[in-house]
Amino acid sequence: MKLDQRAVLTGSSSPEQIRADIEETRERLAEIADKLTPRGILTAQAKQAIDDTRAAVAERAGEVIEAVSDRAEELAEKAPEVVSQAADEAKARKFPLGVVALAALAVVGAALTARRSSSP
Repeated sequence: MKLDQRAVLTGSSSPEQIRADIEETRERLAEIADKLTPRGILTAQAKQAIDDTRAAVAERAGEVIEAVSDRAEELAEKAPEVVSQAADEAKARKFPLGVVALAALAVVGAALTARRSSSP
């Protein structure tokens, strides 16, 4: 095919533009060929598997965070009762009030920390 015929087919008039058009066409064909090759298919499948795994992990993480949050709320609600029981037991066993207070604070602090760390 002569240069004049290429110019008519591509709408270009200069040899440089024709070469650029040819190179662009080659690149597009290479991209299409890559998508059609087994490697391209495997890459797409791997990307899909990664996306699926990410979604599953995110879903499970959400479930775990929700369960931890629920449990932290339960513990925080029970904290006054636990503190009261600890105080009663300390009185019965004659523990120093400071030990009871520290134990109670540890229970309440753990419950609040769990609640805060599970909040989104």
